[in-house]
Amino acid sequence: MFKYIIKRFLSMMIILWFIITISFFSLHWIDQKTYSEFDKLLPAQKEQIDHQYGFDRPISVQYFDYIFNIIGLEGLITIDQESKDDNLFGFDFGYSFVFDQEVSGVMKSRYPVTLILGYISLLIGTILGIILGFIFALNKSKVVKIIISIFILLGISIPMFIVAIFLQTTFAINHNIFPAMYNNQQVSSLILPIISLVILISAQITKIVSSKMNDIIDQEYIVFVKSINISKLQLICKYYLKNIVLDLLTILGPLFIMVTAGSLGVELIFNIPGMSKVLSASLLGQDTYMTLAIIIFMSLQILIIYFFIDILYAKLDPRISLIGSKDA
Repeated sequence: MFKYIIKRFLSMMIILWFIITISFFSLHWIDQKTYSEFDKLLPAQKEQIDHQYGFDRPISVQYFDYIFNIIGLEGLITIDQESKDDNLFGFDFGYSFVFDQEVSGVMKSRYPVTLILGYISLLIGTILGIILGFIFALNKSKVVKIIISIFILLGISIPMFIVAIFLQTTFAINHNIFPAMYNNQQVSSLILPIISLVILISAQITKIVSSKMNDIIDQEYIVFVKSINISKLQLICKYYLKNIVLDLLTILGPLFIMVTAGSLGVELIFNIPGMSKVLSASLLGQDTYMTLAIIIFMSLQILIIYFFIDILYAKLDPRISLIGSKDA
């Protein structure tokens, strides 16, 4: 098991290095560099800034400098105006011309908002999806099954931003039940954004759980367990959940990617100060190091999720761990 974990961790680091390398050279080859509010500077002043921030150095020097900086080592290029105290965990992701501050400072203030929104929605959506999946499979009412089927169909087929706009228009603008825009003084302003994300998540989870339950509910050992003196709660927790957990892990990875991408659109609609505005401003302003940091953090976030999913897979199914050890 330990060898399997080490192998997966090293694979994650190699993939992350490839992502950083490809992103770095791609952004520099398209000459993605900006001075934002300083575009009116004279050519001589721009040359001075290029020299100060190392943009006039060979691309290979800039690359290794960036790699050294983001792993917490001092790079080859020293930037006098940088404030090392603002760097995330002491690491240096460069300077953002669009936001006129350290990239790490922007990430510290904006990235946690996106993380919290995504993780809360994922947790609520997963729990709701499991409950609805069990209800669909165990309830014999045709009306209930039709309602849940319609929910699954709409939740999967309608884009997340359309759901967000509909909720905002219906429950905020037309009926004034919830705030239309995010307000850090009102917790209720997060309800509609979370619901927008939860609908997609719970619909996907409900579909998986109900489908798996239909496969196992009539199996012989389940029929035998039902015949003995066992409560419904024990039956669900000990037998049903145990059989669907691997299927849930299978969908959580892709679902998390969908939620991460979808939350950016939801943030824009509800004016939430997360990574959506940072990403759009960085792309429009051609802010190289801000864009790179977003790519790195998003990629690392997804890789970590898959890393833990792989570990849970190996823990729940020892055959995976044994295969990984033989391959190593």
